Amino acid sequence: MIAYHPRAKTTIEIRKEIKENQEGLTVREQAKKYNVSTKTIMKWRKRDNPYDEKHGTKDLYKNHIKITPLEEYIICEIRKTALLGLDDLLEVVNSIGIKINRSALEMHDVDILSTPELNRKDSGLDHVLARLAGMHRVAIELNFNRALMAKNYDRARILMAFRRNLKLAEKFDAPVVISSDANDIYSIKSPHDLRAFLNTLVDAEYSKKIIETAYKIAEYRAYLKKKNVVRYGVEIVEENGE
Repeated sequence: MIAYHPRAKTTIEIRKEIKENQEGLTVREQAKKYNVSTKTIMKWRKRDNPYDEKHGTKDLYKNHIKITPLEEYIICEIRKTALLGLDDLLEVVNSIGIKINRSALEMHDVDILSTPELNRKDSGLDHVLARLAGMHRVAIELNFNRALMAKNYDRARILMAFRRNLKLAEKFDAPVVISSDANDIYSIKSPHDLRAFLNTLVDAEYSKKIIETAYKIAEYRAYLKKKNVVRYGVEIVEENGE
């Protein structure tokens, strides 16, 4: 049985006739003949088939790639054996074609998504990923050193990515951290310097909140390392015997 759109005004046979147009009619003439709009005529002339496309709620996640369990295992092993930092790990993973931005945002044991815009033409985030970051409390990193060392168009592209990701993070209440990504003692930036940079991108109150995020993550990890903590919110409490 052929399924039509609820508002369809043409049948499969009429659509085929519109596509073939054996009479050589113009768009307006066909629209008048079949009692439809010129827009409908143009649509069925361009379509490769006369059937309605699937309608209903679109899958918001269809354009995002999830890694397989094997790829996740490879990433974990690379980090364990090579002892790489997050930035170096991200470069290695990207070079072997594994997309990890979304998978990182779905993992409960991940605290920070490092440089989501790295090796990408966009900012590395969209509304779906920003929503996931907010849900799982995964912080989005702004790498100050990358912006500082970049030149010309590359710097402008990185700053544009920062602005977009900050806007998405604020909208979906996703945490944000900023790092100096220092390679030596001379590259280390104080929180005051980093906050001054943030003030050029967002308002002062939000920049203060971003600076505090790193401390909160450190406190959270220290809490999880306590012997009586099973997981966040679950603790072993010993009762004193009487």
